Amino acid sequence: MENTISNTLFRFVSLRSVQIPDAQDLLQRYVQIGKDLVGQGVFYEAIQKRPVDATKYETMLKAATSFKEVIPTTKALQEEFAGIQPFSTWLAQNKTTATPEEISKKAEGIKAIDTKQQGKLWNNVFYQATVQDNLVLNDQMIEILKANALLEQLKLKATNDAVYEKATASFVLPAELFNEEGIEDDKVQPKVAMEKPQIVLPNRLMTQNINISKAKLQEEQLTILQQDLAVLADEYQKEYQKAYTAAQEAYDKDVAPIYTKYYQELEEARKSFCSTVPIEKREYNPYDPCQQVPNVPMPTLPKFEFKFKEELSVKELEEKLDPISYQTLLQSIGYQEKQTVNPSRRSIKAEEAPPQRLLNTIGSYANLNTYVQANMQNNQALLTGNIEAYQAVKSIGGVLFPINNEINSKVLEYNACGTMTNLQRMATITIKLPDSSWRIATITVSIAKEALKESYILDASAINRSGNEVTLYNVEGYSAATMLDRTPSTMAIDFQFTNGCVKRMPALDIAARVCYRGELEGICGTNVIAPLPTYPKKFGVRLLGIADYKKVEQTVHCYIEGEVSNIENIMAREYREKSTRRLRRTEETTTETTEQEIEAFTDTITTDRYEMQSEIDSMLQKNKSTNAYVNTGYSYGKFHIEGGVAQASNTAQEESIRRSVTEAKELTYQAQDRVVNRIKRERMQKMVEEFEENNKHGFDNRKGDKHVVGVYRWVDKLYKNQVYNYGKRMMFEFMIPEPARLHLLAMQDEQESTILTIKQPIDPRTHSSNSIATADQITEEKARYWAAQYNAEIPVKRDESITISASFAEQGESGNFMQNRNYAGAKNFSIEVPEDYQAEIADGVFHYTFAPREVEWEAHGVFSIANHIIGVGKTYEVNNGTVGIKDKPFRCDLGSIQHKLEVAFAGADVGGMSVAMKVQCKLTKEAYKRWQQECFQAIIEAYNIEVKAYNDKLATEQNKAVEIKRTNPGFYRQIENTVLRKNCIAYLTRFNDMGKSFTSGSTIADFGVQQSKELEAYASLAKFMEQAFEWEAISYNFYPFYWGGKGHWADLYTYDESDDPIFRSFMQSGMARVVATVRPGFEEAVQLYMSTGKIWNGGEIPVIGDELYLSLIDEVRQAETVKEGKAWITRIPTSLTILQAKSAGLEVEKALPCNCDDTADFEDPSQVPCTDAFVLNDNLIGGDTGPEPEPVNR
Repeated sequence: MENTISNTLFRFVSLRSVQIPDAQDLLQRYVQIGKDLVGQGVFYEAIQKRPVDATKYETMLKAATSFKEVIPTTKALQEEFAGIQPFSTWLAQNKTTATPEEISKKAEGIKAIDTKQQGKLWNNVFYQATVQDNLVLNDQMIEILKANALLEQLKLKATNDAVYEKATASFVLPAELFNEEGIEDDKVQPKVAMEKPQIVLPNRLMTQNINISKAKLQEEQLTILQQDLAVLADEYQKEYQKAYTAAQEAYDKDVAPIYTKYYQELEEARKSFCSTVPIEKREYNPYDPCQQVPNVPMPTLPKFEFKFKEELSVKELEEKLDPISYQTLLQSIGYQEKQTVNPSRRSIKAEEAPPQRLLNTIGSYANLNTYVQANMQNNQALLTGNIEAYQAVKSIGGVLFPINNEINSKVLEYNACGTMTNLQRMATITIKLPDSSWRIATITVSIAKEALKESYILDASAINRSGNEVTLYNVEGYSAATMLDRTPSTMAIDFQFTNGCVKRMPALDIAARVCYRGELEGICGTNVIAPLPTYPKKFGVRLLGIADYKKVEQTVHCYIEGEVSNIENIMAREYREKSTRRLRRTEETTTETTEQEIEAFTDTITTDRYEMQSEIDSMLQKNKSTNAYVNTGYSYGKFHIEGGVAQASNTAQEESIRRSVTEAKELTYQAQDRVVNRIKRERMQKMVEEFEENNKHGFDNRKGDKHVVGVYRWVDKLYKNQVYNYGKRMMFEFMIPEPARLHLLAMQDEQESTILTIKQPIDPRTHSSNSIATADQITEEKARYWAAQYNAEIPVKRDESITISASFAEQGESGNFMQNRNYAGAKNFSIEVPEDYQAEIADGVFHYTFAPREVEWEAHGVFSIANHIIGVGKTYEVNNGTVGIKDKPFRCDLGSIQHKLEVAFAGADVGGMSVAMKVQCKLTKEAYKRWQQECFQAIIEAYNIEVKAYNDKLATEQNKAVEIKRTNPGFYRQIENTVLRKNCIAYLTRFNDMGKSFTSGSTIADFGVQQSKELEAYASLAKFMEQAFEWEAISYNFYPFYWGGKGHWADLYTYDESDDPIFRSFMQSGMARVVATVRPGFEEAVQLYMSTGKIWNGGEIPVIGDELYLSLIDEVRQAETVKEGKAWITRIPTSLTILQAKSAGLEVEKALPCNCDDTADFEDPSQVPCTDAFVLNDNLIGGDTGPEPEPVNR
């Protein structure tokens, strides 16, 4: 077939092992060191004596310092090898273009160098390959050795092919000197000592943990202080009441003789008066002064004075409180004590110390408790303010990634920060565990100060774990005996894990109040943290072999008849016709009508009337009066005094201004506007389009007298398929555990960026450290915190306690009770207790006037409140007409009285009584629970709203991911390629070889690049790694989650944030297999790097003398396109048909195809239908012998 068109049907890669060629062929195509030179020289001797813990490179580098036969320059090389050097230069320039005959002619008369000179050249090549200080010189030495190998080949009268192979041969370095394979890690590197802890500044998350530690510690200190103050307040009240009672009793005892004498004088005066006139003959007139008992002057009593110590005293508080509580107290009232050399020996005078002035201002324990409560609220706000309420996620291309909230960036790394709160020194420590399978069994804290050493097991409640990060809050570093001693003290912590591992945080001085960062020390069984290798390791990466790039080329071979597609039978004299009619009609009608009508009507009548009158009248009146009075009197033994001052001041000023002005204005306006605008726009468009197609097809056999049978056959196309090998590649396989781990860590980075960050609200019921699982866990601080987080409207919490005041007075049944002697009676009063409160404590003063009728020795009045009864009166004689005025303080525990508090007075001989009291009320439990329930419901409702908003944003981002996948299917493939590439390059380099910075400056003005030899080496490594492999064409397979770490199984298995199946497999993968090919032309450089760790930066690349590598390089150099195997035929049906035999010139052997030659392939050949009933004939439609058909009228 001429002009054959060839199409590539598909391409594929075939992986196979390297074919090891014949050893003689390898010697022919490569220049290697002679057998008589192997083992000779300083470098071979150094390798033979190499210590087990040293690498070959280290040994070669050490041997290079003692090598004496160094060829210094190219000039010295040319002078020493002047006979062969010109030929070696010519050969290097013309080896690919010169013919074998030209090479042989050029080599005539040139002698090969002897063995000693060869040894010197080989040793200098080893020297340059190690130190790499003169690559040009190294290339020239290699050229001389290759030319010498060609001269020795020519001595053997080699064929032209052999001459060409030797002229283009590669240079080989011996593997026993440069190949680092087969060396165990623990023998390659000496053990590196653990780095010392570094003093660092805490980051944001660590600062939050420190604040949480301080807040928790201070909350504990304030709680203890509050309890201690309650005990001291109760003790003070008891001491006060006891001292008051004792003072009252002493006073009564002192005035009792005075009263006794006074009562005796009264009795004597009464008896003397009564003896002058017999009672039975005397008519008593109470208003007759002469009939009154002579007046006995009331004795002058000493004033009752009671003094007690101040309720709040610095000296007493310091003595009764422990040092931490006392320091907490000073902080609560706003006093910061200056640090002293020895704080355990403080001497503070109450009258001089500033804290005493603060306490005098506060006044009482109740007020002091208010200060402590305020500090507790502020402390709780600090605690909740440092707790994260959201789990932030980032959206990249619609795929969501959680943001990292971990403090430690490395596994088994610790951060330890010392803190001090009110003389207590603590440490806040965080460590990062490898995965969730690491569980802490025990934590032992060891502290030391000089000769004193202590250790204790840390309580499990102090351990807080979030993910793989463990935080230890408030690890105490001092015992009780040394708490106030500020000499340096160290803390070390031992972590015992359930898997048998033991890790230790070294001893740190937490008294310095700084932060340390370092790695935990210790071992896990026999596993020791391996040092970083100094050369590329082969673990996780291996040479697969050769990848043959193949393709299938397809060309059209021929066209042949296929199966029967149709059979037309036309009988003699038959006429048959088929008619097809296609009609397409399009009709379009458009009608448009517009009408507009505007009517405006205005009728306005305005009347403005303004009238003013003005008159000026001014009047000023001022009046002021003062009145004072004093009234005294005595009547029937009753003495009274009244006094008063009355002052009235009245100032009145009146000013009136009246002005007489009269104005009038009237305006009448009327307007009418009517606009009628009618627009009618009518547009009609009618379009009719018709298309008609008529087809007729018929068979006319009216003139024929024979039946005609037409057979149609399908036309099939035959293709020829041939496999071609169009190239070979060196292939490396990388096995990468959890390939998406790097991607997740990058996405979790907290650095600010333009990437959309979505905050996922955390359920308040399941929060790690500030949860409200039920309404009973609601506190005022938690309610405010969650309300602020989710913008919830919560009810205002009523005060825990309130104080209400009340006063009552009663002076008998009439105003002149003193005169009428109407003392007996009772009366009750009530105090309304506010809703949702219960009265608990009442204290006040009961004031009463005691006026007995006769000489009395018992109290005759009571004051009752709740279940308490307070007696009034004294147990001494009181004569007729004597009035005693007394005050009785009281304090009652009411229990829990709600709604109404009843108060009652009752008694006799009590002239008047009054009470002034304060009732302390506490919020009821029912009201507090109702408030908790309302807050809980409001917070959960607000949380649900936030969750809905989050889900809406999430759905938007996920829809974005679907759109990106549709419009940019390569988006996720680029992520996968970049992450896998980084992992593969990490296998090929040392850990510290990547991520170096060579820029300086933080602004555009001072930005610069740090140019150095290190930059040159780093750029060479980057250039080599990116160019040596075809990273854009890597192939990879993702293995399921169970090949990853057990601690990550749940995260891997449950990932469902992407609709892209390949990317989802990437994120869920526990292990990835990546196959990367070496870019053509880089095979020798990659092989040299994999063997020695060196990047060849110029000149001819030497090959390490490993048989596998030599064979591989030999194969990849054969890059010609060649056929592989035999071609095969593919039959493709087409939609074309052809009329069989005579009608269109298609010749066939049978009327209808029937294959009866392979009946033996069937089980029962007799059942296979084969017939020759179909025969060929030459019948044609419309034969000449046929009669003329009659016309048919239609």
